[in-house]
Amino acid sequence: MMAPSTAILLLASFLATICGRCCAEEICSAPSDTTCTTRPEMTENEFEAKLRAVKCGLYVAPSTIKDAGNGVYTAVDMPQVGMSLGSDAPIRVVFNTDISQLWNNYEFSPHHGVEYEGTEEMDTGILGIGVVMISNFLPGSVNANFLVPEHNFYKSLDGQKDPGAGAFSDYYAKFQNTKLLSAGDEIFNSYGEGWFESRDSGESLSSRYHEVDALDDDNTGANDDRTLTFTPQRRSVKWLEDNGSCMDHMYIKESRVPQAGRGAFTRRFIQGGDVLISDQMLLIKGGREVLRRRTDKGADVLSPGDQQQLTNYVYSHSDSSLFFLPTSVAAVINHHSSSRMGKEKGPNVEMRWSQTDKKTQHFLNMPPEKFPKDVMVVLDFVATRDIAVDEEVLVDYGESWQEAWDQHVAHWVPPKDTTATSAKVSAMNSNKFDTDNWTWSNSHFTTCRDGIDGEAVSLEDGFVKEHLGIDSHHLGFELLGFDSRRVPCIVGQANKEAGTMSVFYFVEDDGTRFLGFVKDLPATYLSFLSLPLSSDQHRNDGHRFVHEVEIQNFPEIWKVEGIEHGTIHLRGFEGPLINI
Repeated sequence: MMAPSTAILLLASFLATICGRCCAEEICSAPSDTTCTTRPEMTENEFEAKLRAVKCGLYVAPSTIKDAGNGVYTAVDMPQVGMSLGSDAPIRVVFNTDISQLWNNYEFSPHHGVEYEGTEEMDTGILGIGVVMISNFLPGSVNANFLVPEHNFYKSLDGQKDPGAGAFSDYYAKFQNTKLLSAGDEIFNSYGEGWFESRDSGESLSSRYHEVDALDDDNTGANDDRTLTFTPQRRSVKWLEDNGSCMDHMYIKESRVPQAGRGAFTRRFIQGGDVLISDQMLLIKGGREVLRRRTDKGADVLSPGDQQQLTNYVYSHSDSSLFFLPTSVAAVINHHSSSRMGKEKGPNVEMRWSQTDKKTQHFLNMPPEKFPKDVMVVLDFVATRDIAVDEEVLVDYGESWQEAWDQHVAHWVPPKDTTATSAKVSAMNSNKFDTDNWTWSNSHFTTCRDGIDGEAVSLEDGFVKEHLGIDSHHLGFELLGFDSRRVPCIVGQANKEAGTMSVFYFVEDDGTRFLGFVKDLPATYLSFLSLPLSSDQHRNDGHRFVHEVEIQNFPEIWKVEGIEHGTIHLRGFEGPLINI
């Protein structure tokens, strides 16, 4: 007699064969069906309800790719493309130094709306959080990607009146499936061909299929025209429960904490003592020095407060000079003081070292000077009490952070200038026909989608010289090449009823500078942006402070020997002192 499990597998195989006649948007329910039924549309609210009804919707677990570490899996069916894999999440802008960082392996080029944050001399990149940062890349099996809105600005605080403005990212991105997925499928993101080229030889991806084919000897192959035909193994939900950890107990929305931006909220009831999320934290090498913002300038011209916004996403300990960068939704968990609010009204989670991750336990017993090139540790965010559905998740950043924030608020004064803050620039994109916004300021400008084809206009044209005041030294020419999707442009006229604009855009061809002119361009093609180094995240009066969390059982060997005149160093470490 056939075992029940075997019978189920055979039936599933037979159904798959029969249903192979259906197109991607259709399903068949039984072998007797000779027709296909259109898949029902599922709204975001319906999908959210589906996620709340299960134990977990997304897992981090060992990847199906050999030697790739962990991957991300869906634990629910995703019957249509364009469904959200996690919350709309912040894009963290990073400005790199000469020190190679582990975060470089998770970094994307800044072609997602943040191209103009730095200068051409600054090595700028972006880091997502959650699925986009943790999911693996397998050419030929990519089933998810970034979806960056045309105006991907979060409705940020107003830098003219809010002391919290600039303390968190103004950008966000969606991460969605591009193929139909079933429970147990691994999520594969595209890192781009450039990522594969950078691995060792610099060869193109197509010339190295033999290497890609070797990712998994049992499952990977390439067909005659070198299209990868890898079919990853689908895991059972039971396997995910036994071998993985849940990563979607929390979602992101507007925080209830004043001046905090967005925060993390519970999707399901969490019992006290349960782990909300296990975060794979990346060690930042070089201490606070690598958190400098102006990486295009020498250290001698930097001010003490010239720190990247990334500083506000970093975790440390009050007695340590080690800094860790979270990769999950835990990055947006906001602060609540234990000492000031008491146990009942204080934070509802605390951080503990993972007891199940073997590498974490290994590094906890290793002095920092013995660390390998790249170090990642896992920290569990554990509920200190029962947490209700849709309750905001809060952790204590430490007394030093609270004091620093109090000092920041007490001494902060609204800026006297009329700089277009990030909030104002965001609002401009909702009111494009306001002529007051068309003239570039010292902090904002306009761009149009690249690829528009218009009439060439000489810089000697009377209208260009007299009314637009554009010559070959105009800033618009200097901004060319920052963004492959956009080109700097200036609005000349507009037809609000038709929803169109007449624009002049900047062109440089073989050393010759001139303008292009397009009449009746759809207003959706135009965007208002902050000029380089002008958004709120570059404010000199913005709050910057590392989360110095009192983590239980913090290794003594990781603690500092002492603090003296703004510098700290590790016990037993013979290198230079690390500036704070």
